[in-house]
Amino acid sequence: VSPAERLRQGLDRAQAEARSASEDSSAAVQALRTKVGAFERELGKTKSLLAQKELQLSTMSADNLQKLEAERDELSATAAGLRDQLEEARSAAQVREASLAEAAAQATQRADELEQKLREAAAAAD
Repeated sequence: VSPAERLRQGLDRAQAEARSASEDSSAAVQALRTKVGAFERELGKTKSLLAQKELQLSTMSADNLQKLEAERDELSATAAGLRDQLEEARSAAQVREASLAEAAAQATQRADELEQKLREAAAAAD
């Protein structure tokens, strides 16, 4: 196998790795976005339920009021936990997206370098 052919094969592999890294990056980011969306929907539901409970609190007797206040406090804690999870998921998505973008950029750079070497080898062969 000639040096030019070896370089061509290396370029093909590097290009395939760059495409794979890009596809993996897109899939991972989409999965994280889906997770963030699920947290956002769950947080919205919890906020809605909390608002309903607060409305009920305004019209209840003392005993029922205590029970609903406890439920409200529990829902508030759940909402706070979901907000924390949402922020963690958003942060993880940003970190993963940046990491995968860097890997794709490196693979693309390597493919470019191999392509340049292939051109140089082809020019030298002529």
